[in-house]
Amino acid sequence: MSSFMCSDKHIATIVNWSDEREFCGYNKQPRDFSQKAVTCQEMERLNLEALHVRYRDEMALPKPLDEWIKILRGLPNTARPGSAAAMAKLIGCFLYQCDESQAIRESITFTTMQGVEKTALIQAAGMKYDDAPWSI
Repeated sequence: MSSFMCSDKHIATIVNWSDEREFCGYNKQPRDFSQKAVTCQEMERLNLEALHVRYRDEMALPKPLDEWIKILRGLPNTARPGSAAAMAKLIGCFLYQCDESQAIRESITFTTMQGVEKTALIQAAGMKYDDAPWSI
């Protein structure tokens, strides 16, 4: 079994989809990406921590918030899969990549994403889950 780092696009797509459905309670001010950037940074940190736990290498630091804001602003609408099945699979991939320690599993971000995944799976009933991408 191996782990990998989810792409910036993968993480930002999950956060955008969650935001559009108001799962994470973001402030709805137009063009204010700061709260979403915090979530992206925390998801990246969990993924980096999981890789560190699995491979025992030096833990890298997540990108600064201003870099995440640039990524979020530059994400085209086409990078936002509207299918609940696609989102459930992307979130499942992220959770799988991060599932390396009890501390990670008990983090607020991990448990929040588990809840978002459950909601996406409920919404995906009857959709083609197997055809959705595992990673982007």
